[in-house]
Amino acid sequence: MTPVLPLITSCLVEHFGRDAAAVGPESSFESLAMDSLAMMELITILHGDHGLHVPEDFSELNADATLADAAAFLEQAQPQPQAQPAVS
Repeated sequence: MTPVLPLITSCLVEHFGRDAAAVGPESSFESLAMDSLAMMELITILHGDHGLHVPEDFSELNADATLADAAAFLEQAQPQPQAQPAVS
């Protein structure tokens, strides 16, 4: 699975025009001026462009959440690959 934090970071820089120097794991959505509408747009991009599963309870992350918090939340929500049966 692709690490989520770099995806979030690149989306914030490329799609939302945030300064790459200001975007880091401890940056909060609030410090990056990301309101709830912008956060929903970010989620839509992560789902549509990168195929990430986004749980409905993502809205529990508020403006004080850091990018690392959001990445950990999304990484936990990704489906786990099914174990393949051993072939003899």
